[in-house]
Amino acid sequence: MATRSVRGERERRRERKRSTSRDGKRRHRSLSKERRSWNKSYISRSRERRSRSRERRSRSRDRRSRSRDRRSRSRDRRSRSRDRRKRSSEDSSSDKEGSPKPPVQSLQDETKEEAAVEKRQPLSLDELIAKRTAEQSAESKPVFLSREERAALALKRRAEQVEARAKARLELGKNKFSSAALSEQDHQRMNEEEREKWYRQREMGKDRDREMDAIKSRYLGGEKKRRKLRRLADRKFVFDWDAGDDTSVDFNPLYRSKHQALFFGRGHIAGIDIKAQKKEQSKFYSNLMGERMTDDQKKQALVRDESVKEKERKTKFDERHWSEKSLPQMAYRDWRIFREDYNIATKGGRIPYPLRSWAEAGISSDILEVIHSLHYKEPTPIQRQAIPIGLQNRDIIGIAETGSGKTAAFVIPLLTWITSLPKIVRESEADQGPYAIILAPTRELAQQIEEETLKFAAPLGLRTVAVVGGISREDQGFQLRLGCEIVIATPGRLIDVLENRYLVLAQCTYVVLDEVSLLEW
Repeated sequence: MATRSVRGERERRRERKRSTSRDGKRRHRSLSKERRSWNKSYISRSRERRSRSRERRSRSRDRRSRSRDRRSRSRDRRSRSRDRRKRSSEDSSSDKEGSPKPPVQSLQDETKEEAAVEKRQPLSLDELIAKRTAEQSAESKPVFLSREERAALALKRRAEQVEARAKARLELGKNKFSSAALSEQDHQRMNEEEREKWYRQREMGKDRDREMDAIKSRYLGGEKKRRKLRRLADRKFVFDWDAGDDTSVDFNPLYRSKHQALFFGRGHIAGIDIKAQKKEQSKFYSNLMGERMTDDQKKQALVRDESVKEKERKTKFDERHWSEKSLPQMAYRDWRIFREDYNIATKGGRIPYPLRSWAEAGISSDILEVIHSLHYKEPTPIQRQAIPIGLQNRDIIGIAETGSGKTAAFVIPLLTWITSLPKIVRESEADQGPYAIILAPTRELAQQIEEETLKFAAPLGLRTVAVVGGISREDQGFQLRLGCEIVIATPGRLIDVLENRYLVLAQCTYVVLDEVSLLEW
């Protein structure tokens, strides 16, 4: 305490010296803050120490109280033992005098009862906690086993695994060995005894099958006789039949009109048409039931037959082919069959149904007249699915083989869109550029697209211009200045025309990339 007080005085002097200047004041304030925080931490620590010391004192008190209890118990035992000795001495003196002896069994019972009372006393909370901590520490400590113990544990674990697998196999049932072949995985999993059992049961099954075949061939007439080989030296026997010796037709009416044998649905006579037998059986049973039925039962049977026929007609009507149905009657099943018939595969969301005919396409009458004039009777598969999507002005990627009508598939929606827009008449509108542009990778393909587009666009009064290489750029620029609705171009010449201001795409709203996999930008 003296050293601490001396150190405190020294620190106070130093702090007074520092407090003369402003810097010293600031340091003093920071030190006071640190001191306060240190004091708080010191107070908290001291409180913790006090609480710990209280706990220790309470534990020591508990121990003392336990020790006192033990001492009191030991004193009680000693006093009891003294009382017993006195009694025994008194009993011995009374024996000498001739009095009866007390029973020894009662003393033993008293000692047992006292021991049971001592055992019944419950453990205290500290003893229970100490016991639990000792058990946990014992469990957490690693247990080092010897080599023999590890081997015994491994053998025990292996035996348990084998027993579990055997139980699982027994649960699978006896049909496990009925298969004709054994897989490699099962062969590796089975032991020698199980494999022998499996092969034994398979051989027994083969023997059973052979036995059944022999029984069938013996009693059901299925036995095949060996064909007798005729030697070349043997003479072939020829028998000439006489018409009078024919016994296939019997003149006796009893044998001529034979009764048809009925097997009550369990079999048929060999050598006779099965369909004819079924027909005769059904006719026989229907006549028999008709004779036994009353008038009310016959009426109910007629009503039942009519309802069954009505259901059959209804199902037949609902399950008609899609070609026999109108557009509102088409169901999801019919559209799925329609796509399967034309080998149409789609990907995406909210895809419209394909076209069944040009009349159901929803195209204007002018474009329909042009299509009929070009003798397009029915749309191709790519046209059936691509045109409805194009009419909705949605992006689409169409994949089809060459010659399947891809050009018409994107030209018809394009023309429908352009006809809905105002026609380019003024020079100011022509300077804004075309409404649509079609890109092709090669000049030949662009010219081919131009020919197909002109077939549809010319009757409608729409102008097309091809911007391709190999032709004068000035001539193409002159045609573009006159105005057009559709431009068909290759990438190289299109970039050239745009850079030289021959073409502007200010009002272009429809773009088609033909052979997109071959385009090189």
